[in-house]
Amino acid sequence: MRIDLSHSLECIATCSSGEAALDTIPEMIPDIVLMDIYLPGISGIGCVKKLKPFLTFTQFLMCTVYEDNENVYKKIADRMTISFETVRTHIHNIYEKLHVQSNTEALNKLYDR
Repeated sequence: MRIDLSHSLECIATCSSGEAALDTIPEMIPDIVLMDIYLPGISGIGCVKKLKPFLTFTQFLMCTVYEDNENVYKKIADRMTISFETVRTHIHNIYEKLHVQSNTEALNKLYDR
């Protein structure tokens, strides 16, 4: 599903770098931000860390094209200065709320498969 084809979602901006996201997103005050972890420049994780205090009601969804889960979730821990186990706990809590047991199940639920 493409966001721009959805009746309930509207893409209001796209950004090609972390710096562009930091300049653009605060002015938009979006409900949801899809953020790539590996943005050029400031990473997506760094962007969220800077944006979240100003956009307290915005929900951030981190995405990546990389399939190496261990390498991702560890980079998240490093960037957020939290332990890898804390990241795992957050992921577990998300899965529990979604009533799924893996990222594949979560994506399937998102796309009604």
